[in-house]
Amino acid sequence: MKALIAAGGHATRLRPITWTRNKHLIPLANHPMLWYVIKKITEAGIKEIIINVNPGEIQMMRDGLGDGSEFGAHIHYLEQRGGAMGIAHAVANAEEHLRGERFLFFLGDNIILGGINHLVDRFENEQLDCLIALSRVKDPHRFGVPVFDDAGKLIRMVEKPKDPPSPFAVTGIYFFDQTYFEVFKTTKPSARGEYEIADVISWYIANGKTGHEEITGWWKDTGTPDANILQ
Repeated sequence: MKALIAAGGHATRLRPITWTRNKHLIPLANHPMLWYVIKKITEAGIKEIIINVNPGEIQMMRDGLGDGSEFGAHIHYLEQRGGAMGIAHAVANAEEHLRGERFLFFLGDNIILGGINHLVDRFENEQLDCLIALSRVKDPHRFGVPVFDDAGKLIRMVEKPKDPPSPFAVTGIYFFDQTYFEVFKTTKPSARGEYEIADVISWYIANGKTGHEEITGWWKDTGTPDANILQ
């Protein structure tokens, strides 16, 4: 299995510390934030990693993270093409590297306490088409939110709902099979002009074998100062 890490964006909500540095290189306990993501991925046995970065930032990221040898892995850096068009589009940007593959997609600003080995094992052992990691949060309206029916069955995903249908957030840890890129071609931009990963996941829920797993340990999306990992 290969892994794709999203490490683009301009982190305007974290300025001024991100004026001159990609937020994924912000140091946390003496390591760049993304170091911890790579560590979790390689500890789960995934050694081929693609990191999606902003145009012009490949050398900056390479200087900060290296070529993967520190982790016993290989890292390929890929520039985001087409501008910021949503998380689902960031995956599509890596099609040439992931076509025909089952893969992990990990948002680089997500920090977790536990490992992801059990998620990798479930995705492979059950031969799922899609697997999403969930976390119970106080403010699900900030995230993609799963919708369950009265029997507790996952039926679809909604993106940043004003009235969340459940207390869970979809974390930035996703697994997809090789169908992803065909599914993406059927999606359309949302009202905010982005290709939503929630729409892709909803397709998988309706048409494929989709699993979900709750992360019961510590998880942080570090995209805003209020959500910093020290809270």
